[in-house]
Amino acid sequence: MAKESNRTTGISDYLKGLSQNAGSPTYRSHKVALKAYERWCSREGLAPEHPKHADIAAFLESRLVDCDNSLETAQGHLCSLSNYSAIDARADPRLTKVRIATHLNPSLSSPVRRLRHRVLGPFCADHSPNGSPAWAVDQLLSHLRRHQYGTRTHAIAATIADTRGGLHQVRSLDVGSLDTGNESVELPVSGDYFVADTIHPSWKVNLSTTTSDVLATYLSYERTNASVGETSPLFTTNHGRVSTSTIRRSIRAESKKALSYEDFRFESVGCSSKGIDSEEEQIVYPSDIRWAAIKREVQE
Repeated sequence: MAKESNRTTGISDYLKGLSQNAGSPTYRSHKVALKAYERWCSREGLAPEHPKHADIAAFLESRLVDCDNSLETAQGHLCSLSNYSAIDARADPRLTKVRIATHLNPSLSSPVRRLRHRVLGPFCADHSPNGSPAWAVDQLLSHLRRHQYGTRTHAIAATIADTRGGLHQVRSLDVGSLDTGNESVELPVSGDYFVADTIHPSWKVNLSTTTSDVLATYLSYERTNASVGETSPLFTTNHGRVSTSTIRRSIRAESKKALSYEDFRFESVGCSSKGIDSEEEQIVYPSDIRWAAIKREVQE
């Protein structure tokens, strides 16, 4: 009996935290999904704690194929299990959902194929939800490396691309969040977490050597010294932590400049010609950088 109790502690703690931080409908839907997953794991001889993405995908396939769950129910289970898995692994719940969906086998049934498409479809398209083509993001990043190396805009864009973090998460980074020696950063938990404050405040994300070098250059030569209360923001202006609107404007402005450079070599996957997009469609925003980074991961 003690062994069985240990196996369910993680889910029990998660649900306990959720009951204190979410409304009753949200709590009930998560409880239904997690208990169903727990029963499935018992039948399959798997431990429900520390779930593997492939195991969650197999569970969802069984719900759609064997249990005849609706697509909406399966999608709800995916969201619940993504949130739980992300908290367990200290990861981003949105990325976790995408990574689980890559394990869904589209050949099993039409519902499985449709669920996979609902999650991965936006990242299989040639253009972001904003309408920007993937190659325009590559063009922007190339322009920043060549002409704006180590600037605040370059450092922010590179951090978003490397961590796949959201704009608000990257903006809220402090100097202490960054460990250039170990090439990593502690990314703050996003608002997608229902029980973030009861579990952990951040998760560690490894950085590429290229991005670490960009951030080191930014800290040494470009960062404006500023503090907000007792914190020391990583990305600053003369008035303190840089605003989201300032970040959007600066990235948009640099993406316009990038269009004027003819030496960009077309390297992006999924678009055959720059000429099919209008200049306005080629403008890049922070969310487009994140979209392109996730798209690249999905296609690998």
